[in-house]
Formats: sequence, C-alpha cells, structure tokens
Amino acid sequence: MQIKLETISGIRAQIYHLPNRPPFMMAADIAAAYGTTTKRVNEAVKRNPNRFPERYAFRLTIVEEEQRWSQNAATSAGKRTDLEPLVFTHGGANMLSGVLRSEIADEMAVAINDAFTLMEAETLAELTFLLQKVSADARFRKPVRGRIVEAVNEGWTFDMLKETVTLSQPKLVRAIKDCIGLGLIKAAPEGTPLDLATSALDHRQMAMFTHG
Repeated sequence: MQIKLETISGIRAQIYHLPNRPPFMMAADIAAAYGTTTKRVNEAVKRNPNRFPERYAFRLTIVEEEQRWSQNAATSAGKRTDLEPLVFTHGGANMLSGVLRSEIADEMAVAINDAFTLMEAETLAELTFLLQKVSADARFRKPVRGRIVEAVNEGWTFDMLKETVTLSQPKLVRAIKDCIGLGLIKAAPEGTPLDLATSALDHRQMAMFTHG
C-alpha cells in the first residue's frame, strides 16, 4: 500500500497547534478521513474510555475553539465556537483506527501517522535550529574572557577564537595573557601568534604559549 504525498500533505494541514496542548486533529476531520461519522467516532471513545486517556483524546474549551478558528480566519465565518469539540493527538488517532476496524481506516491510519510524524520532525528541526541559534548568540555575547576559556576547553585554534570576537589581534593576545595570569586557562589556544605573544607576555607565561 502506497499513500500519496498529497494525501499526507492534506492531513498535515488538518493538524492544529494551541498553547499548552499537544498537536491534534479534530474528530470531524479524522471521521472524514476514516470514512465514518463524527457521531460514530464519539461513540467509539465513550465505549473504550481506557483506550483514550486525555493524552490521546480531549475536548477543547470554548476559548480554545475560538483560538483555533482565529488561526483560520479565512474559513471561520459563520462557524460555531460555542462547542467543546473532541480532538485526537497522534496516539489517539492511531488508537482510533484500531477501534473502528475498517479497511479504509487501516489505510488512512498510515497517512495520518505519517502526517503527524512529518509535523513532529519539522517541529524538532525548528527547535534544534532555535536552540543552536540561542547557543551561538549567547556565545558571541560572552565577555572575551569567557570566550577564551570556552575556546581552550573546546580545543579551538587561535584563528577560530578570533572569528568570535571584535578585538584586534594584539588585544586578543593580551586577553589570553590575562586569562593565563588569572588561572582561568593553563595554556593559550593553538596557533597564538608568537611574535605578538612575545611582546604581550612575560617569560614565565611565554612557556605556556609555546607548550600549550
């Protein structure tokens, strides 16, 4: 069985996001996908409460339903927002396919699972990117001594360190000297210019550059 990409894409568009709620699909949308009615879906949940804990199926509050429709302003005209509709998370959608037990439900369950998985992968990728950006921003905002310590701990070369600061090369060497003098690092990053180090350091600290 092969699910068309446009089917997965269409289902992906029916997965909603609200604050403090896991991604979910409306019971009506899942019923349509599974070739049944919303009434039958609701009855299936009522008959099998142990299979549908709140992390699988829950009802939106009236406020949440209003928020959901506000995200779809182009299609929300005339829609009721005074109801508390039943919705299904990824796990709930999978569980429902087993409860309904129909050929089309089995087929569409694969597409719905793929759509949720695709959405979760996209969300994870976005989160990873944001975390990396925050980490990079924080690193570039660190005082120069903090960057020097980080550079030494991570094995950066002098040139790599220089890319993360706005100091001139002589001032950066001087800052490295200060870090050594304060005991923040034991040796300078590899590749620290010896000619600049010589003018910036005393003989005792010079050994830490040449043997770092």
